Amino acid sequence: LDTDAGIAEQAREIYLQAGRSHAMPPANVTHITDNERALLVAWFEEAGK
Repeated sequence: LDTDAGIAEQAREIYLQAGRSHAMPPANVTHITDNERALLVAWFEEAGK
């Protein structure tokens, strides 16, 4: 996911895996916070409007 197009193509999976299920990143190796996850959810949901 190193281009805007790649991110857009995988937006639903990013939303599901990192925003909703917390499956990504594995073992939270990047220490993503709940606030950052909430931003991912908001980003995806706003894009769908």
